[in-house]
Amino acid sequence: MRTVFLFPVLLFCACEATMMVPEYDGYGEIFDVVGALPVEAVFAERELYIDERVSIEGTVHAVCQQAGCWLMLRSVGGEDLRVDVQRTAGGTYAFTVPPDISGRRAVVRGLLVVSSLSEAEEEHLAMEGGKGASLALSAEGIMIAKG
Repeated sequence: MRTVFLFPVLLFCACEATMMVPEYDGYGEIFDVVGALPVEAVFAERELYIDERVSIEGTVHAVCQQAGCWLMLRSVGGEDLRVDVQRTAGGTYAFTVPPDISGRRAVVRGLLVVSSLSEAEEEHLAMEGGKGASLALSAEGIMIAKG
């Protein structure tokens, strides 16, 4: 009799938990957002994650307004993680993101590196209101929370 009673309770709890997870729009490679590292944790222990393929979550602070080819995730401490869309072998962007996603939660996945930009890349960022960042991620995929 207890088993019959517990099953509906467990089913209700499972449904309740899934309702709390925000829905995402995916760009590039679609991946599971569960287990993503907060951007603050990455900055706090950057040496653990450099040159590693990671999933990082944070709030979008700035976005490329020309092509949707980059975005910035800002930590609560004010540090920016630059997220660049990967390019194809032909040199075009593998995917792009909408320009109106500032302020939304995002989860990005790719290789985290110490940032280095060419002069042209710095100019492109500056034109769009971005700035250099100490860390960068070459994004295989980006998941943006809806609404």
